Amino acid sequence: MAPLQCSFSIGLKRGFPDVLRSFIQRASIMTGWLIASLFLFAHAAKAECVAPILCDVDTGRFLVRPPQAPSSSGPIIVFYHGWRETPAMLLADPALTTFADAHGVTLVAPEGLGQTWSYPGSPGQFRDERPFAEDVFKAIRQRFPSRRIIAAGFSQGASQVWWLACRQPHVADAYVAISGGFWEPSPQACSGKSVTLVHIHGKGDVTVPLAGRAIRGGAFRQSDILRDWPLWIAENKCEAKPQKSLNESGRSCDIWTSCGASRQLAFCLHDGGHQIHREDMQAMRVVLGGTFFGTKPVQ
Repeated sequence: MAPLQCSFSIGLKRGFPDVLRSFIQRASIMTGWLIASLFLFAHAAKAECVAPILCDVDTGRFLVRPPQAPSSSGPIIVFYHGWRETPAMLLADPALTTFADAHGVTLVAPEGLGQTWSYPGSPGQFRDERPFAEDVFKAIRQRFPSRRIIAAGFSQGASQVWWLACRQPHVADAYVAISGGFWEPSPQACSGKSVTLVHIHGKGDVTVPLAGRAIRGGAFRQSDILRDWPLWIAENKCEAKPQKSLNESGRSCDIWTSCGASRQLAFCLHDGGHQIHREDMQAMRVVLGGTFFGTKPVQ
């Protein structure tokens, strides 16, 4: 089992000049390794479960938060944070951590440069996210070869997840987007490979409305999610109409189970706004079920 090259850290907030940030990052990692080594020597049995772990890959970095139960075999959720957030902020969200601890989930929080994601149409273009995603998911699969991996995201992180499912359908076993989709121009087609995708959105969301909106004087525009959803039906070779419906934790979900490669789609709506809710995570768990959470899948 290949080890992750990690150190214990709460992470550094982006925004410093590059040179200074690089110096501080290296110093933090070296100091973190020393502290972690001493800590592990004295508390090897529980150290891995009490602190976020900072990990570096060639194209960026990410934080790992194991669940409170170290023997858990729950899924890995690689969760992309929202705009102006950091991995440390995301992993402090009780909607995620409470769910993760209850269901044995290891949370992985990649770091977006500029506290955003550089997908097509994004106002920020700081790097090519594709090699970064390849590096992150490869490192996670090497460390946890027998675990199912879910790529999830909130807001702009959800937009990044839509693009992951579109361009890199191989990196995760399922994709979950909360309150975010493509930005214009949205693609006319993706890879043609089937994915399992769950989309969750609040009808009261005014930050990322279902119909999309223009920002910065019209220089950028969030795409119309309801208009774009049929792309996933076509990509996944699903029947036009959903085969199932589900009401779970205040989420009303349409579910397509007759899709290619034994994949499924779910489109879930609720009355709330722009936020990660505990109920979103519960709806995701029920929809995915089966091999992801050891519960009965939607059939």
